[in-house]
Order: sequence, then C-alpha cells, then structure tokens
Amino acid sequence: MKTTNKELSTDTIAPDFASCLSQGKFEFWVTSSTGIAVAPEIPEHKWKTLTENVAFMFEATGKKHSQAAMMLGDLLAFGEDRFPNYTNVMDSTREYMRVKMKTLINWSYISKKIDPSRRRENLSLSHHEAVMTLPADQQNEYLTLADNEGLSVSELKKKISEAHPSKPRGEKPVVKVKIDTTDAAAVLDAMKIVVNWIAKNQFTELDGDEWEPLMQAVSTEYLRRYATLAEEEIK
Repeated sequence: MKTTNKELSTDTIAPDFASCLSQGKFEFWVTSSTGIAVAPEIPEHKWKTLTENVAFMFEATGKKHSQAAMMLGDLLAFGEDRFPNYTNVMDSTREYMRVKMKTLINWSYISKKIDPSRRRENLSLSHHEAVMTLPADQQNEYLTLADNEGLSVSELKKKISEAHPSKPRGEKPVVKVKIDTTDAAAVLDAMKIVVNWIAKNQFTELDGDEWEPLMQAVSTEYLRRYATLAEEEIK
C-alpha cells in the first residue's frame, strides 16, 4: 500500500504486533514496561515506522494498552523537534486512530512531564495525566499511592485536590491592546501572540475545543480582510 500524508503505511508494520512492545535494548531504542527511550541518532524512517507500529498495536488491543499509549507519547515527543516529517506523521496517526490532534498532543505532553522511571505500568494514561502538573516527587508519591491502593482516576484526583485545594481565582486582569486594523502585519503579529498563548496554556484551564471555533473565525476574518495586503507587503 502506498504511503500518503493521510495514511499509515501498512507495508512497514511488523507481522507480530507484540514485537513492538518487547522489552529490552534494540539498535535505536530501549523499551520498558512504562515507555520507550529513543537514541538521538535514529534515522527518521525508522522512527516513523516504529511510531506507526505502536499506533497499530494500540488499536489492535482495543485502545486499552497503557504501555502502547505511553510509548506513542514518547515517540511523538521525541520526533517533534527533530524530524521535518513530524507533522505528517502526527496527522496520519490522528486519522488512523480516529482521535483529535489535541489527544495526541496531550499524550506527548504527558510523556514530557512524567519520566518513565516514575510511571506505573498498572495505571492508565489518565492516572498519569492526573498528576502531570505536580512536582516530580509528588508525581511519584501519588502514582505509588494509586498503584498500591488500586485507586480509580476519580479517586486519585480527589486525593490530589484534597491535599492541594485550588486557590480562589478572583477577577482576572483585563489587558487592553490596541491594534491598527489597517496594518496587515500588525494584525498577523497579534494573531501569533494569541496562538502562542493558547499553545502554552492549553493544558491548564483552557479548553482547546472551545477556542477552536473562535480562532477559526479570527483566521477567516484575517484572510478575508488583510491577506491581500500582507501579500503586497511581502512582495
């Protein structure tokens, strides 16, 4: 089957899906029960094939294999700043797994925040997500507690919230920004600031699904009113 940007290449899939999860040291990676560590010198095509295999493995187990989910997060986090084809792999993985891009980004973020040494193979990815904003020592403390006592995700979150109650939010400061709407470059710079802010805060109080329609509307309006001006300035 020919590979496209929208399709995973099934001809590269290992015949034995389970071999993707075999623990041990291989040429370009080391696999454990809680994740995968990839060597910096791995060729891009090998990283891509490995990522595809893990995605297929996750699907083959009915989306219940926490080890495969954590490995996929590790692989996506690894490739983000290294490979030009990263975006295409993310997109094809998202389409194959029928999940939102936000889901894969979240898995990658969990991987970055929680080292494999602190993860627990008997806990779900949602358990790990519940502790990812805590300091490393507290991550370890609560994951150990959840593992030893068999806590559900909701029970774990309750334990954390009881020990770390949220501070009253109060009124948020209002920042007034003046933008010269006749200047296409100024509008574009303002949009970049907003997009960067959303990217940095998407895993705190921000719900990306709620912001998406707004950002789409802003983008559409910009293209409608200012894209022509921007193109003329570039020329």
